[in-house]
Amino acid sequence: MEPHQDPSQDTLAGDEEFDTRSSTPTIVSDAESVLEPPVQPASEEKPEKPEKPGKTQTPEKPDPSDPTAEPSSEAPLSSEPPDGGLTAWLQVLAGHLVVFNTWGYIISFGIFQPYYAARLNTPPSAIAWIGSVQICLIFLVGATSGRAFDAGYYRHALVLGSVLQLVGILATSFADTYIQLFLAQGLCQGLGCGIVFAPTIANMSTYFTRKRSMAISTSGCGGGTGGMVFPLMAQQLMPRIGFHWTVRAMGLVVLVTSVVVLVIVRTRLPPRRSGPLVEVAAFKEPTYVLFSISMFFVLWAAYFVYYYARAYAIDTLGASQSTSFTMLLIINAIGIPGRLVPAYLADRYFGAVFTFIPIVFASAVCVFAWAGVSNLAGDYAWLLVYGFFGAAIQVMFPSALAGLSTDLSKNGTRIGMVFTIVSIAALTGPPLAGKLIEVAGGSYIAAQMWGGTCLVLGGALLCAAKWVDMRDNKGPFIHLSLKPLTATHPREPMSLSTNAQAESKEGNMTIVTGEMAVMLDVLGCVQSDSRILGAIALVGPKMEVSEFDFDGEQSTYFIFKPAGTDLVFENDVLEMIMVRTQCDDQDETYGVYPRPAALIDGLSPTALRADVTALLGNPERVGPNFDRYEYYNC
Repeated sequence: MEPHQDPSQDTLAGDEEFDTRSSTPTIVSDAESVLEPPVQPASEEKPEKPEKPGKTQTPEKPDPSDPTAEPSSEAPLSSEPPDGGLTAWLQVLAGHLVVFNTWGYIISFGIFQPYYAARLNTPPSAIAWIGSVQICLIFLVGATSGRAFDAGYYRHALVLGSVLQLVGILATSFADTYIQLFLAQGLCQGLGCGIVFAPTIANMSTYFTRKRSMAISTSGCGGGTGGMVFPLMAQQLMPRIGFHWTVRAMGLVVLVTSVVVLVIVRTRLPPRRSGPLVEVAAFKEPTYVLFSISMFFVLWAAYFVYYYARAYAIDTLGASQSTSFTMLLIINAIGIPGRLVPAYLADRYFGAVFTFIPIVFASAVCVFAWAGVSNLAGDYAWLLVYGFFGAAIQVMFPSALAGLSTDLSKNGTRIGMVFTIVSIAALTGPPLAGKLIEVAGGSYIAAQMWGGTCLVLGGALLCAAKWVDMRDNKGPFIHLSLKPLTATHPREPMSLSTNAQAESKEGNMTIVTGEMAVMLDVLGCVQSDSRILGAIALVGPKMEVSEFDFDGEQSTYFIFKPAGTDLVFENDVLEMIMVRTQCDDQDETYGVYPRPAALIDGLSPTALRADVTALLGNPERVGPNFDRYEYYNC
């Protein structure tokens, strides 16, 4: 029989044989890439049919007659993200330029802080509200503007956000009062930044799988390049042409880069339905609650330094205007490696959370140490260190949340909720620091102690979140090993025998080789031209290997591959193949799919915790009831 040619399920096998044309399922986005079959029933009940992964993961081709489609800006839709190529890397360039115009401009607020305070004769705490509103809006609006991308309005969002940015910058150049500056630079420009930022990053991420973290980090470096260009422009132009024309020149740079972005952006996926804005159940999970509170404290203090580093050099150390601009350049320039190096370490070696924790504590040490800086040479050295860790905080906290999530299909919604929470911290932190400086008569010591304490509390809560996550998800997933799976577990064809020939122990894992007991009701439906490479099982506290079928409950999921093909291991990504089975004239789909992660004794911990719990459909129920996850080689 010829393979089934249903275009909506082209990543799955046909009714009677495997379709070897596509060996790697498509991951469409962070928020929608995890399968969610229903909770497995008790043994006496027949399992419900899981949702078809092909329909979840392979988007349908857009209808040319659909008025919401964007034919002029949509790249050709392939079966999987290209993970490279000219179009994909142009989206990274577009993301870099958008971050350049948004975060690069915002973290350069140190340009304006001392100038506004002197010109308007206004306390630093009041001036800080202008910049903090910008950060608040980029988080708050960004938490919802991603829905514009999902709905197919990405280009509309780009145009609207860019126009608001330019109007805000132009209005700033004509403003003469505090309220005018607040409305123009704080509110109008901040809204524009929030509208363009999240959709651009979301679009870019659809072009990458294994290289996604590095692509996002490369785009994030736009904050560093913008943080160098805008202060450098102010340093060179303000003494010559004045503040107003300098701001207009900055607006011209934003205009040119925005036009480039509009020219090169291409969407890869058709419009799709978004998830809910709020998931109330997340606040019942201790890990998520602890992480959210942790990020509130971390970001409450993180931007304080960017706003006041230049003012501290002028007010306390007696630096000149030119020297203070140079310091702002340094703290932003060092942020480029500060964004790239931690992302690489997290992807390659330690994971996001274990990389993020020391970064937070190192930032706390830096802020406490700031109080001891008493000369310009010490300030330069201090800025080099904090600039690295401060930039790392900005790029690591979304990745850390993903590392603590048990159901990655809800990751987009949960990150949006955290964005909303930290927007309050970003709004109030710099003005609060300014008030502490004002109350102390211009001394920065109280603000510095407050900032360091916030970071220590945030780091402690982050440690608590990780501890709870490890407690509730027991297993050997923190013992990192980069050994290839093929070297650890040789692959052998498997018959449907019920006897295991050999066992071995590797830490908490039981490795069963040769023939072994498996779920015959599933395997009996698999085609004979396939091989079963291994099985992932959830093992309860009182269960033995002989009780592999768990009294009939389907708690085991298998890694399959079509005959005549090779299992792919590239950059520590485990390729797991979908298998479509047919039993009693009913189609039922089982399987998992690739997810980048460091291999642990041959098995991806992220695949275990995210994919298996998602397949079981109820992570809250699964986590406390089982001791460990085990990989059985076949």
